[in-house]
Amino acid sequence: KWRSTVKGKWVVLTAVTLNLAMEPLGVKFSLDHIGSGYLPLADLNQSSVNTLVLDRALIAEADANPCAARSLQAVASVGHIMGKTTVAQGVENLQQMRLLESYGCHSVQGFFTASPLSLVDLRTRLLQQKMGRLTMLS
Repeated sequence: KWRSTVKGKWVVLTAVTLNLAMEPLGVKFSLDHIGSGYLPLADLNQSSVNTLVLDRALIAEADANPCAARSLQAVASVGHIMGKTTVAQGVENLQQMRLLESYGCHSVQGFFTASPLSLVDLRTRLLQQKMGRLTMLS
């Protein structure tokens, strides 16, 4: 919750209220840690959140544990059904990447795709990629 003043009075803004107020301005929101905490689906459906970031806890065991894989698939499916973009955090191996791809996850983050970079290294990497000198894993 955020506090703001309107005509000298304090008003508490919820995330949903803030999202709805910012939507006409073209501001887009992502909701982080999906699958590792409390999330009322009704709130998600009423907000302007357009991206769901699947928590690394969902990803960690999905390639080795069928129950964890079904949970991941269910959460990814909810995102798709609601028309949200899905991003998976904590992808560390090819098996996880392929599993997420089979579930229709839109993009991934994690050590499998890239380790953390300094700003200088990121700039160099992006320039190399732009010039065709860097190939990404497929």
